[in-house]
Amino acid sequence: MKNIIKNIIFCSIYCLANWLVFNIIFSVLFLIYRNLDNNAHIDLFVSISFIVVTYLISKTYIESKNIYHKNLKIKTIDICVFVLVGILLATILFLLIYNIENKLNFIYYQRYLKNFNEKLQINDINIIALLEIIFTSIILVPIGEELYFRKIGITFLKSKGLGNKYAVLVSAFSFGLFHFRIISTFIYSFFIGLITGLLYVATDKTRYSIFTHGVNNLLAMSSALYYNFIFEDTPDIDFIMKYNDNITGITNIFVILLLLFFIKIFYKRDISYYKEKIIEIYKMIL
Repeated sequence: MKNIIKNIIFCSIYCLANWLVFNIIFSVLFLIYRNLDNNAHIDLFVSISFIVVTYLISKTYIESKNIYHKNLKIKTIDICVFVLVGILLATILFLLIYNIENKLNFIYYQRYLKNFNEKLQINDINIIALLEIIFTSIILVPIGEELYFRKIGITFLKSKGLGNKYAVLVSAFSFGLFHFRIISTFIYSFFIGLITGLLYVATDKTRYSIFTHGVNNLLAMSSALYYNFIFEDTPDIDFIMKYNDNITGITNIFVILLLLFFIKIFYKRDISYYKEKIIEIYKMIL
């Protein structure tokens, strides 16, 4: 009982400290770049700087700890299936909880929509700025966050005696806490953190977790593409506020199912084969 309480306290302190350190690093970087002549590129410079900082920390820290993870040597296509299935399940769960929150109209949900509405400035985004946002979101942000939450975070937790199971779960919880806006976003982020954490401990490589994170961010931003190609023009803010998350989620589910179908047809594997591979990865925390 004492060990359980001790572990709970340790994990709680870790998640809080992790959240504080992450925000402190970003706050310092934003302060450094706030006097730029063109503030439009501040996110780009901050993201690049964060990657440099986390890379240097991870390289120094991990080499000093000599902690390595088991490499299952999983095929790339099997990893892709694992990622797609994971994002698919996380998206379905997100839509279910999000619409419950929407239906019940919780106070915190109203605040979330108000904050989202204030930040929505579609008309001010030109093509160059949009490309910069996309590059930052699907390339730079995944690299920085995966180095921080997975490579540094999981290695630190394992150095303190936690096994793969609790290291991945605590890392995922910390990742979800950082992305907490409403309950549905927390749960969705937790599952994405779980997927990327599993890939990291199963392969001992961050490139697969970075890839997963990038694909997830691309899918999350895909609503802008849907509006341009399906609706031919960006809808008004009221339309986006009401339907954005549902349209994005449902379309992403369709895209993921289509990709899984093509993978099955092209590689001619039974569903049972991919089921075994997915279970093999999940066994890393069982």
